[in-house]
Amino acid sequence: MDSVLDELDAALTHIEQRLSEPSALLFEQYQDHFVALEKILKKVPLIDAHIAASADMADAGRFYKSGNTATWLVKALDISRAEANARLRRAVELHGDPTKGSDPEEEARTQARRLAAQRGNLSMEKLDRIERELAELNPDTEKSAEVLFRELVGVANTMTPDELTMYAREQVRTQNRGNPDPLQPWRRRTAWISEPDPNGGVRFGGYLPPGPAALLYLALGLNRRPASEDPKNPRPHGCDPLDKDDKRTPAQRRADAFIELLKAAAHQENTARGGLASLVISVSAKDLVEGPENGYFPTNTPVELTAWDILGLGLSQHGFGVLHDPNTGNPLIAGRMERSATLEQRMALFAEQLVCGTPGCSHAAYECHAHHIVDWISGGRTDIENLILVCPPHHRENDDPRSAPHRGFHDRDSRGRPGYRTHKEAPVEHNDSAKASRSGGAKVRATDWGWATK
Repeated sequence: MDSVLDELDAALTHIEQRLSEPSALLFEQYQDHFVALEKILKKVPLIDAHIAASADMADAGRFYKSGNTATWLVKALDISRAEANARLRRAVELHGDPTKGSDPEEEARTQARRLAAQRGNLSMEKLDRIERELAELNPDTEKSAEVLFRELVGVANTMTPDELTMYAREQVRTQNRGNPDPLQPWRRRTAWISEPDPNGGVRFGGYLPPGPAALLYLALGLNRRPASEDPKNPRPHGCDPLDKDDKRTPAQRRADAFIELLKAAAHQENTARGGLASLVISVSAKDLVEGPENGYFPTNTPVELTAWDILGLGLSQHGFGVLHDPNTGNPLIAGRMERSATLEQRMALFAEQLVCGTPGCSHAAYECHAHHIVDWISGGRTDIENLILVCPPHHRENDDPRSAPHRGFHDRDSRGRPGYRTHKEAPVEHNDSAKASRSGGAKVRATDWGWATK
């Protein structure tokens, strides 16, 4: 394998150097070679899936004190967690799911997928698209998923990926009409939101079943009506479609209507643990006095807000202070004799950490659990000193009993700062990522107070 990898590295280096100065003449000379190269490179996702399958069988996460194979892929191969999960999904597509029992139909589909990919007949992209459409097939249709898969593989090379998607979708729709499943739309419900772009905004989308979809149409359609100052039915951003003074596009009107829905949700009465939409903003007195006019303040979401954004949300009249230890940056707050963290405690953890406490993780506070360092069952109190924000993936990997030799756990160091130990005798490693360094606790630790004792 070593000699093969050396030859592959040399060959790819040679190709990259040959193509490093693009030109029209270069394209004319090598266009057939470009097509051949693309066919060769289609094998790379297949190899990635084989590696992921082998890593999963070997429980590779244990090499990084984790029970999750994706952790090994992320750390050893230096890829994103999204890419790691995609490779593991492809591994299941090509080799089956080892956690499930034997299913002759599924085994036949797995073998057909693997053969189609190994012969170089189909790219992983086309196989992924076929699988994505077949996932919407209702049970007990006239043609099984296996039969449709073989038919779609047979015609895939005559179509572009987009054409294949539309064709596969129509085949699935035809089969579903013969055996309708009224619950299928509910199983498909989903919602997603992107990371903030350079301007701080996000893109979002999803899929709603017919009933909620009708409500969404009605809610966004409210913005077509004239503005109203009636306190029982306010529509401050309402719009008469015939009003020539309103220069907003229909899409902007829908966006404004959606914003009003979010504001209404944010101002509903909060529950004891956190409310329907508790937005928390991290800002210090020093930020307000010495910070730039257009400065951004971290929040408990991935979005950072300017003072203008905060005023636009109508949140400027609300405030919550967190007192930090000037030496460690740890929040000082009372504990409680209940299992669940209070809203105040979660806000204090946000002020201290901003993100997940696992080294290198940047999951925002709103995505995290308030994890008991000493678990509740073992007598751990719900005090701020015994809590740490941990995202769900890293929470699942935490060794609560601290007994597994190949798994680590979250802890606080001798100064009370939260972090992670890879084993019992290991030191606490802290999250010093760029995002974590913007937390209130990090800012306190970085400040020279003059009078603070060491």
